[in-house]
Amino acid sequence: PGASLAINAGQSLYVYGTLTIDGDLVLKSDMSGVASIIVAGAIGGANVNNVIVEKYVSGTSKKSSNLGVFHYVSPPVSGAVTDSFPDRAYIYDETNPNNLNDISAGWQYINNGASVVLLPGRGYSINNVNPQTIQFVGSLNTGNINVPVTNSAKGLLTDGWNIIGNPYPSSVNATLFITDAANSIITGTLYYWDDDISGGTGYKTNDYATWNGAGSVGGNGHTPNAYIPSGQGFIVKANVSGNLIFRNTMKVVNAGVPIKSNEEELYVERVYLEMTSSDNRKNELLIAMLDDATENFDRLYDSYKLQGNENISFYSLLNNEKLSIQSLPSNQNAYSINLGYDIKLSGSFEIKLKSTDNINNAKYIYLEDKITNTFTNLNNSIYSFNADGGTSKDRFILHITDWALSNNCLSDINTNKIKVLNDGKFIEITNLDKDSKIAIYDMQGRCVKSSTSDKSSFKYNFQNEGVYLINISNNDYNISRKVILQNK
Repeated sequence: PGASLAINAGQSLYVYGTLTIDGDLVLKSDMSGVASIIVAGAIGGANVNNVIVEKYVSGTSKKSSNLGVFHYVSPPVSGAVTDSFPDRAYIYDETNPNNLNDISAGWQYINNGASVVLLPGRGYSINNVNPQTIQFVGSLNTGNINVPVTNSAKGLLTDGWNIIGNPYPSSVNATLFITDAANSIITGTLYYWDDDISGGTGYKTNDYATWNGAGSVGGNGHTPNAYIPSGQGFIVKANVSGNLIFRNTMKVVNAGVPIKSNEEELYVERVYLEMTSSDNRKNELLIAMLDDATENFDRLYDSYKLQGNENISFYSLLNNEKLSIQSLPSNQNAYSINLGYDIKLSGSFEIKLKSTDNINNAKYIYLEDKITNTFTNLNNSIYSFNADGGTSKDRFILHITDWALSNNCLSDINTNKIKVLNDGKFIEITNLDKDSKIAIYDMQGRCVKSSTSDKSSFKYNFQNEGVYLINISNNDYNISRKVILQNK
């Protein structure tokens, strides 16, 4: 009794019975991570209300800046007050028409000289110039914790966005949190603010790092995993107002050892794309393919784009909705995904294949530019282009196929080789060399027609409207062309 215990950053303690706290208990944190504790039984003792749980937060890389770095945090104890925070701390009010990136709108400054009690499960935005370690002092949160969220239904893009946080002094399994029946009122995505630590002098890569059941993608290269750290705040989108719940069964001893979980690892094919400006402003998106996904919006596998970078935003499109993660069924031979971007200033840009997961060498990944009428094989090339400031939703299409469209970009192809007649019911290919092989594929990868030419022209009548890929090859060339058949 009366002894002190400090749990170092990165270490975990699981108490199978009752925990009696008569002395000092400190959960340490540094730049490597946080300590965690899980108590299966009751918690009591003379010093139960004075437990210290630390949370390390980084500072800006630009010491001349006074704007600092923003972090989203949440108290893992009950009874902590705003005195724990730096000079600038904010809460976000979804019911106030606002912009999440506008500090003067729905954000409310709470460091006003009075000690305000911090609420378990609520997220707080803090701003600090120098690295520091926050100390939350109070009683360890345990048991089921309800967290209210709102959707003010005002018809604004900001409807439903709420900042919440992990209320426990241990990690939480994000999959168990998202799939809990009580939490079906939110989309299945967690958004983490990923500051570029420039202190406002650059803001080139800051954005919301996004996680859902299909994977994660981050604006600053930091991608979250399926475990929410202790003290971490994040954003969710509520479809309606109501209460979310955190349960003891969602806790994990560390970021990988759940107390109880029946979940199986999903097999997911992933394609990560990155768009970069000439002054190194970056943004990313993820295309995922898995068995459980559909071509419609999937709550667990598709993520709306929450734009945190006013300079550059890169996304895919589904029914004109901007997505940072888009998932599709894995049983297709070909995919075509519309891509879009928002940029603040005109300039030169690049789009590249940043990385892939579980994509074999037989997959071909092409970027189609409808303005220049070119296809670029992103497996081995980076696409460069110029663009004016503003929004574009109809310039780029990403094609993922099981076959090669061409050995060269379409800019090298004689566009007179393929001609689509005006009635949109058939194609006529002219100027063919003898023994040219012709193959026509639909967007599901099915070959609808194959032939070998014995004369200089080829005509084919289509049964259905749609988008088709035509491949023409012989010993001298291998070219491809996309055609759109639409009755007029």
